[in-house]
Amino acid sequence: RFLAPQGAITAIAVLPFENISGDEEQEYYADGMTGQLISQLGNLRVFDRVISRRSVMQYKGESMPLAEIGADLDVQALVEGSVLLMGDRVQVTAFLLDPARDKQLWTDTFDEPVANIMDIQKRIVTAIAQAVRRELDPAAQKRLRQMGTVNPIAHKKCMRGFKWIYDQESKDELELAVNYFEEAIEADSTYALAHAGLGECLTQMLHFSQIPDPEHLARTGAVIDRALELDSELAEVHLTRAHFLWEHQFEFPEAEESFVRALELNPTLGQTYFYYSMYLAQVGRYEDAAAAARKAIELDPSSMWMQEVLIHPLAMAGKYDEAMAQVEATSRNYPSWSRADGWKWTIFIYQDKWEDALA
Repeated sequence: RFLAPQGAITAIAVLPFENISGDEEQEYYADGMTGQLISQLGNLRVFDRVISRRSVMQYKGESMPLAEIGADLDVQALVEGSVLLMGDRVQVTAFLLDPARDKQLWTDTFDEPVANIMDIQKRIVTAIAQAVRRELDPAAQKRLRQMGTVNPIAHKKCMRGFKWIYDQESKDELELAVNYFEEAIEADSTYALAHAGLGECLTQMLHFSQIPDPEHLARTGAVIDRALELDSELAEVHLTRAHFLWEHQFEFPEAEESFVRALELNPTLGQTYFYYSMYLAQVGRYEDAAAAARKAIELDPSSMWMQEVLIHPLAMAGKYDEAMAQVEATSRNYPSWSRADGWKWTIFIYQDKWEDALA
């Protein structure tokens, strides 16, 4: 059933699962499966790197050679698959591939009620761990045992909500996501993932308000607390709590505790390192902030935001040449990036190079 890998597999990427229904309305579910498998593989804590969703979604609908994708992402294994949603049933096929050798290491197909989707995910990530010959620690084994059935309606609403979170470009889209998460909670008030998604939406919506509404702040905190009550081992909830406490409540020690806990639960969650880097820079720990930013780049190599977040701690630490080189690299990799001149000006000012800044 398994083909032995050649050498150690320390880095893996889940490519966008294909929606084979022919119905574009079901794209959200295939994308949701991709995101959840990325999260579940990170929760296993057996890989040094699990590439973030943002960096893998660029390959959606592309027909690039696997070897090229593997080299681009610097991973030794890729996961591909397809999803067919049929009413209250779902069929999922998954493949574990060695891109360098163009070999299939494992494959299986699962045809189950949607209520069993978490069991399908559990079986997939367990098989991947076995295929790459990694032992799961007791915490990971416990986490897998806790993955039970889900309310199909709540799960589908949740996947739609996360689709809007991932792809949002405005407050209006976040409000759509909020509606889906609220509908998921209405279908199942004990679904921790729905509360987690709602908490993330409400936290992100605070960025659109110069003076946050006290009622919105109170609701956000209550939703995050409820998610933790339902599942205290969801890394994403601890990240949302850290982000909320740091940026909107100014409770720095408590925020750091949540950042650390999120990384303990899932050390491959690129977004955690992104926000943690900004927090560390704000409290003056520039070396630690730069290290967190570099880890964010490793996990989400195609993200412009991850590239940019490294600039500030380098500049504040007095590493002006490195900071300027990072500006140049980000500008080169993302020609549409509009903040390069602003960062160059800032770095010159930090060095009292006023003539260069005004040139």
